[in-house]
This record gives sequence, structure tokens and C-alpha cells, in this order.
Amino acid sequence: MSEFLENNHWNTFSPSLNKAFEFYFKEIFYLQEKEVSIEAYEVTLKVKTLSKKDTIYTTGSQTNLGNWRPDKVKMKKVSTFERALTLKLKSPAQFKITGVN
Repeated sequence: MSEFLENNHWNTFSPSLNKAFEFYFKEIFYLQEKEVSIEAYEVTLKVKTLSKKDTIYTTGSQTNLGNWRPDKVKMKKVSTFERALTLKLKSPAQFKITGVN
């Protein structure tokens, strides 16, 4: 636990967030990287869209997921309201779906 004696209740968010990121990247990030499997598995992601014009992307923690760059991996249009993507991922994978309408 850290104390921010020079701060008050109203201005501790920024330094505490910075401290949390420092801890994450020094202690946790590398532990997660060591837990990633050597073998890659074929995975299919499917998403239903609200509009037939929606463009959907996925991004995540691995190269095949665009290394958290949100506009790098575009999902393919399978039907009017469905998008899908098949790729190889190592376990565990962290990802999120982003979209543009």
C-alpha cells in the first residue's frame, strides 16, 4: 500500500493510478506472459451486430489479435447481421470487440 502524504482526497487519483500501472507492468504482466501456452489453438469468434452496416474489429493481447491496436484485425461479414473471425491463439488470450457504425 502506498501513501501520498503530499496529496489530499481530491488529487490522489493520478499518482495512485500511475503506481498501479507501475506495479502491473513490473510484477503481473511478465507473470501472465510466462503462463501463455506454447501451442496455439484455432478459435472462431462470432458477433451479432445491431446494424447491417456495422464494421467490427477485435483486439487483444497477442499478435494475431493486433496487440491491442483496435483497428488492426477486422472481422469478416458472414451474413447481414453476423461477423466472424477464425484465428490461432495461445491460451490464455485476452481480447475485446470494438466496432464502427
